[in-house]
Amino acid sequence: MPWNAGVYLTFSAQRSRPAMELLGRIFFSAVPDFIVDLGCGPGNSTDILHQRWPDTRILGVDNSEEMLQRARRDRIPAEFELADIATWRPKQQPSIIFSNAALQWLDNHQTLLPQLISYLPQGGVLAVQMPRNFDAPSHVLLREVATNGPWASYTKNAIRYDPVATPEVYYDLLAPITSSVDIWETVCCFCCCT
Repeated sequence: MPWNAGVYLTFSAQRSRPAMELLGRIFFSAVPDFIVDLGCGPGNSTDILHQRWPDTRILGVDNSEEMLQRARRDRIPAEFELADIATWRPKQQPSIIFSNAALQWLDNHQTLLPQLISYLPQGGVLAVQMPRNFDAPSHVLLREVATNGPWASYTKNAIRYDPVATPEVYYDLLAPITSSVDIWETVCCFCCCT
């Protein structure tokens, strides 16, 4: 399925907020040499990384040429690579691997996350944000519609019930192979009263 970068960026402020919150939790003792933004999309999170570390080499990786074209067109100060995150391997050891709202599209986190950590040097950082709202009424309704109706035989293989595990599962996976783990979950609510 091709991505439409223009539609994606219609909600750029909302899409960038989790990336900024994740970036705010990265404590790095020096200026990182090299950062990889996995699932960089049209470069909105890549640009946030550049704003924090303007002298660092940054590589944005995405599997959508349409998204990468938009990042290049917007002159995001980074290099960009077309690749599938599930099989991607760095050509140079990154100081930080950053991924905002991308890894939930991939299965097998039990293998993927340790693999990503193995690419980092001592003191490196893996920073990942994944939405875990698949039990929200909107997602439940989508699954119900997809599984009930004449199209159910076509959509049954596309449904992923639990693509993101609980924070406890990720802690148990990552704690034995890292020096520290910082996991938190945010539930958002916005009210506007006039």
